Amino acid sequence: MREVPAALRRPELAKCWTAIRRRLETNGGAITASPLRIDDATPAERDAIAGLLGTPRVAAGPIRVRVDHLDRALRSSAAGMGLVDVLTTLSGPLRDRRAERADNQAEKDGYWASARRHPLLNRWIEVGDWLDQARRSGVAARAAGDLSLGEVLRAVLDVLDRLPADGLPLARLAAEVTGDAHGLDRGRAVGSLTVNALSYLSDVPVPGSAASWRRLWESFGVVCDDLSCDVLVLNVRPLGSSLLARVARDHADAGEPLRLTLRQLVRSAGAVFGDECVSVCENPVVVAHVADTLGSGSAPLVCVDGIPNTAARRLLATITQSGAALRYHGDFDWGGLRIANIMVDQLGAIPWRMSVDDYRGALERAARPGVALGPRRVRAAWALELTDVMAREGIAIHEEQVLDDLTRDLTTPRSGPAELAE
Repeated sequence: MREVPAALRRPELAKCWTAIRRRLETNGGAITASPLRIDDATPAERDAIAGLLGTPRVAAGPIRVRVDHLDRALRSSAAGMGLVDVLTTLSGPLRDRRAERADNQAEKDGYWASARRHPLLNRWIEVGDWLDQARRSGVAARAAGDLSLGEVLRAVLDVLDRLPADGLPLARLAAEVTGDAHGLDRGRAVGSLTVNALSYLSDVPVPGSAASWRRLWESFGVVCDDLSCDVLVLNVRPLGSSLLARVARDHADAGEPLRLTLRQLVRSAGAVFGDECVSVCENPVVVAHVADTLGSGSAPLVCVDGIPNTAARRLLATITQSGAALRYHGDFDWGGLRIANIMVDQLGAIPWRMSVDDYRGALERAARPGVALGPRRVRAAWALELTDVMAREGIAIHEEQVLDDLTRDLTTPRSGPAELAE
């Protein structure tokens, strides 16, 4: 290839060559009649570009360059070569960014297609919906950063495939799936994207704090540590002389709520509870209100505070193994129905004030306009018509709106199984 004349190598032309290279690399190398705009040129650059084009100097404002005219001018000049050859000689071959984008897109399409073939999607259909959302929003690409998107997606799906777990330590899960005990930590690519998936699958906001991050993992049976994983109780009275039993009974005698850690529950394996029925609620505000209103006179109450975590599951399983029944009340919204399904289907609870009539009665007393229900419906396993009624009304009823009803139900320290669903 011929040498480019020194006049074309002037530094005052660098901005012009850069702009032209960007245009040609973007449009696949097409030399078109569409003018190219160059802004913020200095007087020296304006003189150099005018000389290159053989046109009068533009005194102010943007300079417009017809790339096709410049190509013809270069071919007929002393340079004797076209625009592409000049750019290649000056700073290397042109990139075909359009083809690169197509190749990159094809590669990304391959990653998503591979993710869609993961066996997990055969048993957890909602994960496919999350994949669609993660692709549309760009959250997966942002989380992966410079890492391979395909590898990150595969790791996330492998993690989800291990869930729900039963008290599995987060570091162990990370080591077994990613080969790095810190691979699921906050801020790490796989950890961040997995938490995004868990948030979507739970229909809750992406955690903004360490505490909410831990709670989300714990709701899927993954324990960040056995001290931060706990369950809130009121007037729960284990039998025996273990430390947990003594502490719980002391709090019950005082009518004060207590948080039992997973560590305490594990170390008190085999604890026995003598109650015929234990009530379970979704929100801590219920426990606070009942404690303030009834104190030690309340029937035993457990709060799962969202999706039951490992501590809550362990406690409730121990209670039922002791022969007690569970009754559950939660919010009348889609998240509340999702939690109630877990309580009924997985933990054997009986719905407590969770019927269609209960919803309608609370709705009649509720202040308006109320909180609107979102679009992601959840079918109530114990009352199939409840979902349709809620969707038609479009209003959520939270436990805070029926505190008096729940408190009245808890005024009797012992409730038999026949009274559970009332």
